[in-house]
Amino acid sequence: MAFSEDRASVTFGSGDVVHFTRAERKVLDYLFRNPTRILSRSQLLDAMAETGSDSSDRNIDFVINRIRRKLRDSARSPKFIATHYGEGYQWIFQGDQAASEAGEAHLVVGPLLGLASLEGHEQTGRTFARYLVNELQQHLGSGKLAAFQESYQAPEKARAAGPEISIQLGFFRDGESTECVLTARNDLDWRICHVERVRIPSDNSALAELSSQARRLAPAILAKCWKTSADDAVMSMPLPVAMHVAGRPEKLEDQPWPDNDRRLKALMAETPDDPVLKMFYASHLHTKYVLLGPRLFRTGKDTCAEDEAEIERLVTEALPFVQAQPEYSAMAAKLLYFVDRGYRDLALELADRSLRESTSVASSLAISGQLRGFVGDMDIAQNHLLQAEALCTPRSQFHIYVLVLLCQVLMAAGERDKLLEATRRMYRANAATRFVFEPLFSDPDRPSLSAKGVTLALSRKKIDGLLRHVSYISARLFQEPAHRENTLRTLVNLAVRRFGADFVHEDVRKVAPGLF
Repeated sequence: MAFSEDRASVTFGSGDVVHFTRAERKVLDYLFRNPTRILSRSQLLDAMAETGSDSSDRNIDFVINRIRRKLRDSARSPKFIATHYGEGYQWIFQGDQAASEAGEAHLVVGPLLGLASLEGHEQTGRTFARYLVNELQQHLGSGKLAAFQESYQAPEKARAAGPEISIQLGFFRDGESTECVLTARNDLDWRICHVERVRIPSDNSALAELSSQARRLAPAILAKCWKTSADDAVMSMPLPVAMHVAGRPEKLEDQPWPDNDRRLKALMAETPDDPVLKMFYASHLHTKYVLLGPRLFRTGKDTCAEDEAEIERLVTEALPFVQAQPEYSAMAAKLLYFVDRGYRDLALELADRSLRESTSVASSLAISGQLRGFVGDMDIAQNHLLQAEALCTPRSQFHIYVLVLLCQVLMAAGERDKLLEATRRMYRANAATRFVFEPLFSDPDRPSLSAKGVTLALSRKKIDGLLRHVSYISARLFQEPAHRENTLRTLVNLAVRRFGADFVHEDVRKVAPGLF
């Protein structure tokens, strides 16, 4: 069968042509343009009604019933329009657009195998797949597309183009039960991320149960796929960068922290003793302050003491595993040093071990360089960070990460000429970083116009949040008082010039009293 382009008619395989009224065509077109979405009666009414119409929600039910009769569809076992009681209607027909959408999608549900074994209930399998697509789309967000293609051809080896994730559904009967084996795979590297056996209702009379199963599965599938990507990335970059990259933000400034938080909590609820997940979550808590720190301090939502205690617990519990895994040793070192609870020597030992044994050399060099800067070994710190930079893919997120660490060390050491060149390299790699870091790395006595402009654009609360953020994640960790002062000097000078010396928070004053 084929719909006309304007949805005014449909032609069946027999050659019969059925025409739709104006109201039916509007509702059909709106359903067709929103595949897999559950549309409320109010939404469909808005799509159908003329301006000033006094049509009620019940009119939609009548229109839907007429469309179903013309399409020879069944409300009990739908092929075109599914009813979600109390919610609305959903277009579930797989039209010709499926193949083209799958090629552009981030994720595709398909192929569907074993439908014939369902003995007359094949549509139940298709409905479950479409519900799963709908739930996955909601978790992916608007920037990425989830598609359904019943006959999707999964690749036989890794590839660089096409959907990143495919979810195969294999159906079979086990006595009186209908079962499905769900296999999620990363098609870019041909790795299986998640396999699960799911029991589903035997017919479409239990649509609510089908929908509930899909709602439960979608976040779990995406969490497992995300963790697989992050695990792989850990071999070439520090864990927090790997977790960020695995979230696939469209832009550097887009932060996937809330999504990662939901994924990690779901995974940890399932396997709370997994040492890898403990390291992931400890790093995740640290990353909260790196990415969201200014906002947390500005709004009073920072929970530093509690988060530090949780980071310490998670890392120390994972230490037996970490000590045998050089790729994780460096991150454990960074986190133990960050909580500042007497782990300095252990942190340096773990970082040195990672540098000696890890195959992820660039990552180990970066973290070792940062820690060496914190303890005052500035020449070693610069050497390690410059070597890490040389091993980076230019303009990658890891490249930006290494350059930020290098600039922090050079700022603390007072190496103005080297710092100027490093910031130029960072701004060339990503121009947007200028508006974030210029108020931190500009000359403290002769700040640049960019530094002044950014500071003038910020409110008192935002500058206060930024000062406390830099003090917490960076300045306080340097052992030498002069290095702490250098780290904060430019931003403090800009803030004091604008708001006066009394503006600076007590926490910042304690970190660098020499500035005041």
